[in-house]
Amino acid sequence: MRINWFTPVPPVKSTAVDHTVQFLPRLLERFDLTLWTCQTEWDRDLARRVPIRYLDPYKVRWDEFNRADQNIYQIANNSVLHGTIWDISRRHPGIAIIHDLNLHDLISGWYRLHDRLEYLLQMQRYYGRDGLRDGDRFWEDRLPADFMAKHYLLTSLGAQNALGVLVHRQDVFEQLRQDTLSHIAYVPLKESIDTWLEALTGLIDNTGRIQSERIAYHLTQRTGAELSLWMTPATRLLGLQRVAEEINLLASEAQAPSTAEPLAA
Repeated sequence: MRINWFTPVPPVKSTAVDHTVQFLPRLLERFDLTLWTCQTEWDRDLARRVPIRYLDPYKVRWDEFNRADQNIYQIANNSVLHGTIWDISRRHPGIAIIHDLNLHDLISGWYRLHDRLEYLLQMQRYYGRDGLRDGDRFWEDRLPADFMAKHYLLTSLGAQNALGVLVHRQDVFEQLRQDTLSHIAYVPLKESIDTWLEALTGLIDNTGRIQSERIAYHLTQRTGAELSLWMTPATRLLGLQRVAEEINLLASEAQAPSTAEPLAA
């Protein structure tokens, strides 16, 4: 199975890097693995063990991402190391490994370089008028970053569009399971590598089903009112799931990997 793994790498020091290095030998036993990083330099010894590619934010390799069986994204609260990874994870859904409860620095830092309006819209979406007001003040440097980090975590936005989420902190798990559609696996760091791999493999195995359910959910949201006039809820959901499965089947039969950006469900 071919896996793209998006992560910072040594010589950078972080929890996400430690996570990758610790599990790399076992990952290489199971998967054909490629590491993608926002860094332009990396450890040569690591590069001898596994292919490492530069994740260029201006020349995104959608063909490479589409060719893989699964894309796995390490998400942590650092916009320099994880900003582009987070952006790609929303546009090309896969499995997100969320390391931090507070992701405001990550997300606001990325938007600072790209889109003020979208940042404010997201703040309003998740936190209403207060979020919009304080987001605008923060953007104008009238509120400090530590205030925003305390009151506006943006954890769920970090997992936006993910087909599955793996976390190692209880607070992150509790936050995400309240308001995300993604399937979530919680494995504390103290657990064995085998337990962690079992959870990750379970998410990988279930992504096809999860994607079908995601499509069915959105179809239900858009057409449920009309369908409810002539179908029972159980029959309607079954029909929508069959449509979603057919869409996935057609996608899997494509002969060549697409070079276009995918449409997030």
